Amino acid sequence: MSPASQSYFYFDTTPTVSSTDYPESAEAGGAGVSGSFTFTAKVPGSTQFAYSFDFETTTQTAPVGPDGTATINWTPDSAGWYELDVWTVSPDGTTSDPYYYVFMVR
Repeated sequence: MSPASQSYFYFDTTPTVSSTDYPESAEAGGAGVSGSFTFTAKVPGSTQFAYSFDFETTTQTAPVGPDGTATINWTPDSAGWYELDVWTVSPDGTTSDPYYYVFMVR
């Protein structure tokens, strides 16, 4: 008889975030310089992306497109480090884990 064992699995539900204007963990752009950010869902059936540039104090949404992505535009008011929090929302209101995208505005 074999000894009992357990297996644990982690399913990463965080969406991916990318930006050529404001790359992750890098310095770019500037105050008043608009940038685009593309979100990609990992959870099948997601209908919305929720996102926040102020630590989830103010949340906005963007619909998930047929290709599983959405692109938003944002213009910073000032230089400094920023954190963009992004998560997906399913039709029943279930949310994914958030992704924390950090970047610096020159």
